[in-house]
Amino acid sequence: VEFSLHDLTERLVNMVRPLAERKNIELALDDDSAVPLVKQDMGKLQQILYNLLSNAIKFTPEGGRVKVISRLIDADHFELIVEDTGVGIPLEDQETIFEKFRQGNTALGKRRENITREYAGTGLGLSIVRELSRLLDGEVTLVSELGKGSTFTVTVPIELKLRETPLDSELD
Repeated sequence: VEFSLHDLTERLVNMVRPLAERKNIELALDDDSAVPLVKQDMGKLQQILYNLLSNAIKFTPEGGRVKVISRLIDADHFELIVEDTGVGIPLEDQETIFEKFRQGNTALGKRRENITREYAGTGLGLSIVRELSRLLDGEVTLVSELGKGSTFTVTVPIELKLRETPLDSELD
């Protein structure tokens, strides 16, 4: 399905805005007008962005900032970036954070069981983001500093190519 990335990001930012407002978090959107209509799986992209935004808001303290950026990186790919001024993720947790049922040891000086209780969740959000990114022929990367925040970048092709299945090749 062909759709506007701007419309998708704007809709999701507006969807999570009440969550941000409850914590007095500034929610910003920076769209690149050069991004053409994309031919991707809108549902998967929506789930990716929703998971990243809700995590960013959850782990950003009151009065912080969450920013969504969409931009064209070359003729065939675009990026969705979610930046926050949240608690950050320690270097030793940055790879395992994408595994199922994992939460990072994010809070400075707090024990892990307190963190899980304070930031309730299943620990599935980022594993879903990674898996959906792969299904869209893309990838997700993370840059984070403890106490300063995190930046998640999802890079995907503008057009999702249909994969040939074994049945397709038998029909030729």
